[in-house]
Amino acid sequence: MRCRASTLRLAARSVARLRRYTYAVIVLRLSCATVWVDVRLREIGGRWIASADTPDGPSLGLGHGAVEAIEEALQPFEGIVDELMASLADSPLTWP
Repeated sequence: MRCRASTLRLAARSVARLRRYTYAVIVLRLSCATVWVDVRLREIGGRWIASADTPDGPSLGLGHGAVEAIEEALQPFEGIVDELMASLADSPLTWP
């Protein structure tokens, strides 16, 4: 019985580890006339998390929608957020 319990625990851990890597990460490059910004986007449990590269390191944004999370992550670029978001319309993704 001991071998079976340890086998089940090992199998459960393996499934948990595999599930962690099943979520896709969407990588976007938003741009305007003066700069481009790489943004990574991921949906976890019905919420979205975005990570934008800034000169000071990553900036994170959370939201119920993907666009909301991206806008929040772009806050360090406060003067050009609208221009960067406009380039999102050029992306191959469609937003509901």
